[in-house]
Amino acid sequence: MRIAPVRLIYYLREGMLRGASSCEMFTYQNAPGFGFLAQDAPHLRSMTYWLYYYFNRHAGRWVLAIDGTAPYHEGSAGGKTHRGPLTPLVATLSEDQKRLFLILANGSWNRAVPCRIDLRNFAAGLAAGVILSHADPDGYPLLEKREYLVRGLPVALDGPRLTAALPPHAVVFITLERASLQRRGP
Repeated sequence: MRIAPVRLIYYLREGMLRGASSCEMFTYQNAPGFGFLAQDAPHLRSMTYWLYYYFNRHAGRWVLAIDGTAPYHEGSAGGKTHRGPLTPLVATLSEDQKRLFLILANGSWNRAVPCRIDLRNFAAGLAAGVILSHADPDGYPLLEKREYLVRGLPVALDGPRLTAALPPHAVVFITLERASLQRRGP
C-alpha cells in the first residue's frame, strides 16, 4: 500500500479515477501481487481490498475545491527528485449534498501529522473517521483480520473546525454529515 492511496487521491481530484486501477480481483496466497482475494485462501483480504472498500465509499459525486497548507516533502528515487505535499487530500460531496467526504494520506513512514480543517459552506453535525495503517510498512499484504489494518480515527468537530491526527504511513477516511440531518428529540 505504498503509493496506491496517493495515486487514487490524485486520480479522483483530477477527474481521472475511472479505469485507474491496475489491481486484479483474484490472486494466490504465495504470490499476492495486486490481487484482492486469494483463490487458495478465501478467508484472507488484501490491504488493497480494504483501501478500495473505503475509497469507493468516500468518493462523492463532486470533487470540491480546497485551499490550505500541508507539510511539504522532497525526496529522490531512481536518480530523480520528487516534490509534493506529504499529506495530500481530496474532498468530495455526496450527490444529495448531505455528506462531505475527506480522504487524506500521510506519506511519512515515521511522523504523525496534526490535521486541522476549517469547513466553509458546510455545517457539519457529525464526523466519523477510519484509519488504514499497518504496523509493518513492509508487511504481508493478505490479512486474516480487518483489524490488522483498519481502525477508528478520533475526530473532533468544533463548529466549522475539524481536528484529527494523521498517523505515520496511513490513509484516513472522514465522513461529515450536515447538521440538519441529526435527529432532534422524540
